[in-house]
Amino acid sequence: RGFSVYFRNKRGLAYIEATITILIVMMLLSVIITVAPVPIYKIKQDTQANQLLRTASLTGKTNAPEVDKQIQMLPDGTSVSWSGTAFTSASNRQVQLNTPIVVRLERPMTIKFFGVFPLTLNIKSKASGVSECYIK
Repeated sequence: RGFSVYFRNKRGLAYIEATITILIVMMLLSVIITVAPVPIYKIKQDTQANQLLRTASLTGKTNAPEVDKQIQMLPDGTSVSWSGTAFTSASNRQVQLNTPIVVRLERPMTIKFFGVFPLTLNIKSKASGVSECYIK
């Protein structure tokens, strides 16, 4: 009989509901703020891969000074690989006219949920095109 009185009395129930609702909204907001940078970094890295590809396409080399300068401007921890590219000279890394060039960027990114639970994601970008430089 003592506990049934608590269930019949509805006073103060709105305070509990409001507190729980605010707690849930704050947790969702925290998750959104934690995850939101991931697509932003992905878009930024895609743009960097396209710019790197465009520079390599125009110069005809994947190790030209302009390309190296762009690679140095990439964030720390970003790996660059030139896959699917047929070089005319392996030492100069030159690419003949209309030869495909593929650049891949990969960068690890760690996000922490609620500042405690770390999750490491590998953000990958790929850009492909053809060389626009004729090498004699």
